[in-house]
Amino acid sequence: PHMSAADNIGYGLRMRGNVAGGERSPAIHLAGRLRDVNTNLLHVLWPPFVAPPQRAWIFENVVAGTVPEGSFQINYEENQLAEANDNRKNPDGSIDFRFMMTDVTTHYFRSLPDLVGASGLAHLQDNTFQLDIDKGAATLPSGDVIKLNSGTSSAKDIRPRELIGQFHLDLPASLSAMLPVAV
Repeated sequence: PHMSAADNIGYGLRMRGNVAGGERSPAIHLAGRLRDVNTNLLHVLWPPFVAPPQRAWIFENVVAGTVPEGSFQINYEENQLAEANDNRKNPDGSIDFRFMMTDVTTHYFRSLPDLVGASGLAHLQDNTFQLDIDKGAATLPSGDVIKLNSGTSSAKDIRPRELIGQFHLDLPASLSAMLPVAV
């Protein structure tokens, strides 16, 4: 079957592309833009086959926020998506998904308080994921606030059995505020 869409379906989504049959998986060629989409709607719009571990982490840990702007391109020829699943590697040029996030609340580490008021830019390209955070804050049970000046998270391989990524955070705070976090 062949499907084509070029429609502004509301909620800040504009998409164009086509999906055509294949033996193991269809050819998928989609491009679009997001504007002023909340994270609840992002859950619906992000296709499950695009970076499943990152999608799951974001949906499990980001509890609020807005995507003021984003763009995506998905390009798989017939059967390439099935091959990518088999080989755990996306072909070059298959995925380019960029989006800004603002007013984010996230459980970035289970043992730490939520990061609130966070913002940044996420970029998923083929087999890599990069998140650059430019602000946020966490309030400790003591009432002390740890301010996030900047941070990054990156994963060089988005299709492993176990997701391995790196976090780098710039968190200036008093020693008394940081001790409960470090212990």
